[in-house]
Amino acid sequence: MQSFNKYLPFILIVLGMLAISYSAMLISMALGWLVVGLSLCTVAYILSPKGGQV
Repeated sequence: MQSFNKYLPFILIVLGMLAISYSAMLISMALGWLVVGLSLCTVAYILSPKGGQV
């Protein structure tokens, strides 16, 4: 259960981005694809290794 709690914030962020992307797709396909691209960039930034502590 500790492992699940460790990843819970990331899972909620991804689900939130998915919900926002879906609702943008319902409004407009072009807007939806823009939101999907921005969401993927955000996830890539979150997952990229950060410098600093060794």
